[in-house]
Amino acid sequence: MTEQNKAEPIDPQLFRRVLGHFAAGVTVVTTVDAHGIPRGMTATAFSSVSLDPPLVLVCVEKRAYFSEAISAASHFCVNFLAAYQEHLSQRFASREQDKFAGLEQRQSSHGVPLLTETLGFVECAQHEIFAGGDHLIVVGRIVQLEVTGGEPLIHFAGKYRFLQGLDSATT
Repeated sequence: MTEQNKAEPIDPQLFRRVLGHFAAGVTVVTTVDAHGIPRGMTATAFSSVSLDPPLVLVCVEKRAYFSEAISAASHFCVNFLAAYQEHLSQRFASREQDKFAGLEQRQSSHGVPLLTETLGFVECAQHEIFAGGDHLIVVGRIVQLEVTGGEPLIHFAGKYRFLQGLDSATT
């Protein structure tokens, strides 16, 4: 038996509390399902993976309705939320059926919904999907990207936060 197997189980509430102390930018991941219906979810589990080729990853809970849509999609977008877009984060984290109803949006070059007035986005072609415990690790190859700048929406210790004193020359 390995050392890992001998370890005491980790309390899920403690796990969430500790990892919640890692500040993360807030994104909304969008795609279209097999029926052409736009789908989206809020995600803070997003990261760059590789510069060559340009790869990013997003983690999606396997039980989430969104996991089926993104697993079958050829493309998806990661929209980076601005400081004033907490309402979008909450909307896409909710169980609301039509999260795009009445929402201003445009389409990417591959027909994926892009949220307006965000800090930017990356559009990705599905590259690879890995099992990661109770989540899917979805890796995408960037095919289009855009940045508009501004202040980011941050999630830290269970609350939305904002950067203080960010020099506008760095954005």
